[in-house]
Amino acid sequence: MNRIHFMDSMRGVLMIAGIVLHSANIYHLDGNWVISDSEQSQIFNWLTYFISIFRMPAFFIISGYFCLFTYQKYGPETFLVRRLTQLCIPLITTTLTLNMLQNVILYYSEVASFADHPRGWAWGFLTTGAWISHLWFLTLLVIYVMIFGSLMPLIDKTPTSTTEWIAKYFRTRKWLIYLIAPFFLLAIKAIGYLHPDIFYRQFAGFSIMTLAHFSFYFAFGILLYRHENMIASLIKVPNIIAFTGYLLGMVLLTHINQESLLYKAAHTYLQYMFSIIITFFIWQIFKKFFNKENRFFTALSKSCYSIYLFHHIIIIILGILLMPVAISAFAKFTIISITALIVSYSIHYYIIDRYLLFRFLFNGKQS
Repeated sequence: MNRIHFMDSMRGVLMIAGIVLHSANIYHLDGNWVISDSEQSQIFNWLTYFISIFRMPAFFIISGYFCLFTYQKYGPETFLVRRLTQLCIPLITTTLTLNMLQNVILYYSEVASFADHPRGWAWGFLTTGAWISHLWFLTLLVIYVMIFGSLMPLIDKTPTSTTEWIAKYFRTRKWLIYLIAPFFLLAIKAIGYLHPDIFYRQFAGFSIMTLAHFSFYFAFGILLYRHENMIASLIKVPNIIAFTGYLLGMVLLTHINQESLLYKAAHTYLQYMFSIIITFFIWQIFKKFFNKENRFFTALSKSCYSIYLFHHIIIIILGILLMPVAISAFAKFTIISITALIVSYSIHYYIIDRYLLFRFLFNGKQS
């Protein structure tokens, strides 16, 4: 199988988008991130909402796709060792170094939610889920990979024809993906409401509901690899028609009682629909313009893991330092975003990529 350049580029950009997202979190009006500046703007609420709409759905689709690709390339045993090493080693290393340091800084700067914890920063670090911080998605991937590795021997024995009918059905009725996929996601959410104390309880930075929600996208990515020609079909879906349907649905919602269960279900369904529309629209852009080897995106793809691990603490430090500075939120946001990208990339380029020990600890690579 040839390298899919647009997926590599897209995965890199989605990871780097975390810098924009987390920098913007400091200045949105909700003020519910780990730190919050007095300089705020509604624009940052819109920015974080838009990025969140497509970023993680697209990321988990790509992760599922490459999961099956890696499995078929290396075999079951090598696959598990390779993938779990690349996920668990950086997760453990970052938790015990960067995240611990990050939470010491937050504790003594008195801006964290556990800053006044009577048992000190260490207890707050462990009991509030702060230890996982921005790495919650890695714990999901570890679980998905372990489940996938356990089930794949059975899936391998299943004839491709059992899922081919699904792929064929959507290839001939491409627009249906925008209608059916949100129903699956809505069903997952509905199940969670049966026992919210179980499904929404936070553990290691995520809940069972989060695990179930993103498993849909991960499984969809596996389906895309298993039926590769679905990609070419899906990226040609007329998004304008789907988006028009979404807008029509939002208009119809205005005629429904906002306190009713029907309104809440329909609104959630349309939000999922909008997420899928934007996700595949971004997919189309990358497929059309970035599906060839490019030095910039190659470098970005190779460094994005390191950048994501390091950017969070850099953003927090810069955000705290800039709080007393009398400049606009937009100026602070720009300074933090650019500096975090440059510093974290430099750490990767000059340290992690050049020394085997650091490459293993922060990227899980042994060569």
